[in-house]
Amino acid sequence: MRNSTTKNAIRALLLTALCLVTNFPLQADQRISSSEDVLHDRSVLACFAHLLREAGFGFAPVERAAFVFMNADGEFRCLDWPATHQFKAAHWSGPIPVGVVALAHTHPVVSPYPSVDDRNEAVRIGMPIFVISPQIISVVHRNGREETLMCCKVWSERALIAAPPHGR
Repeated sequence: MRNSTTKNAIRALLLTALCLVTNFPLQADQRISSSEDVLHDRSVLACFAHLLREAGFGFAPVERAAFVFMNADGEFRCLDWPATHQFKAAHWSGPIPVGVVALAHTHPVVSPYPSVDDRNEAVRIGMPIFVISPQIISVVHRNGREETLMCCKVWSERALIAAPPHGR
């Protein structure tokens, strides 16, 4: 297990390096913005890094997800969904807990952008959905608009700084 995690971490780092030396194509309706408050929060970046690690750094055929909460004092925290180990899917049973302000889930390396299902779900629940891959962090806003928030070096550097070395 440890060997597999190490291999996936190396793959993610190599992919990040590739992003740094190439012009990673952004979809036409997306722009890069690092001004989103949620992405300046260390606990959120640690949560996103944790989810990505649990999903094999985008190289495993599974997705991991979490609820993003905002406490009364304005601090963010995450609650992982139970792992289902289903092929490219994460599922939650039951109502969305009180206090949730967004959802976050991983995507594999081969499909880093939000899917049509992500867009439809964000509109249906009226809440933003963050899509996390080794290359980028995107968000689908509750109106269905997609936005790339962080790309490549910025995301990987912030995640490495925010993520604790052993678990959360």
